[in-house]
Amino acid sequence: MKKVLLVFIFCLTIMLSSCTKDNTQKVLDDLIDHSNYLYDLNSTVTDDIKSQFAVFPGFGMYTLVDSSIDVNQDDIWLFMQENPTTYYDVSGYPDCLDSEVITRIYTSDPSIYVYDFSVGEIYDDTNLVALMASKGFEKMDNFRFAFKHEDVVILFMRTNDDVIYQISVSLVSTCSVIF
Repeated sequence: MKKVLLVFIFCLTIMLSSCTKDNTQKVLDDLIDHSNYLYDLNSTVTDDIKSQFAVFPGFGMYTLVDSSIDVNQDDIWLFMQENPTTYYDVSGYPDCLDSEVITRIYTSDPSIYVYDFSVGEIYDDTNLVALMASKGFEKMDNFRFAFKHEDVVILFMRTNDDVIYQISVSLVSTCSVIF
């Protein structure tokens, strides 16, 4: 009886894991249809893509930054505040050890949109939460404007005047790590 129960639990776990992957892929497909990043979340990073950026190393991941930045000298976050730009974090997904794909995108570029949102636009708390809920995203906590749907997280960084100054979209790995 225990063996039958263990086999049932194992099969159920595999089925649920497969459903989550399918659901996350649907969210990613919708995000791709409603954003205009140069490279999308979960895109495999090739040497050709890497050659277009400076590579800022990290632990278990790296960031593709503007090629004009000296990663050993310049503050990439200060550069991002002063220059409209987009950076890409690269790591493993769905498992931390899988192949290198884009797992997070940061942008301070007003020409980039995510759903109906762009840097420089004003959204009060109520409208932002309602618009994200209409896309299937739930607010993650009471402190930030981070929203999650399956393995996809969208974070809006805003000024005290509700102006979006940076948007981040990311994937959460199976080990619950957001790089």
